[in-house]
Amino acid sequence: MNLNEVIIETKRLRLVPIRDSHLMPIYKHFTISISKYMFPQPSGNIGDTENFIKTSMEGLNAGTNLQLVIEDKTTGKFMGCVGLHHVGSEDPELGVWIRKSYQEQGLGMEAIRGLVKWAKENIEFDH
Repeated sequence: MNLNEVIIETKRLRLVPIRDSHLMPIYKHFTISISKYMFPQPSGNIGDTENFIKTSMEGLNAGTNLQLVIEDKTTGKFMGCVGLHHVGSEDPELGVWIRKSYQEQGLGMEAIRGLVKWAKENIEFDH
């Protein structure tokens, strides 16, 4: 399966594969307050964000990591990231973060639900 071609649409969102063009929005909006309970934490070094995108794209190409960017379905505005990690394993892992100005609107849950629906329809897993 080519994860580079996965696009998931929900009521308000479009989830698209991460690309180099997402560098500045991710770098700008993945902050300490956003990542309080996450690993890794932002370092403030744009090179680390470049590396995250590079390794995410490698995972897309390998079919092991579905790293998506969350966009407003109408405007295309960057809203955060969502991922399904360890694709092909018995228990892949979900991850999500929403930029500060879009929090408390149910967008993270909407993105996760869209991703889980896609996973149930397209890959095999136990949990």
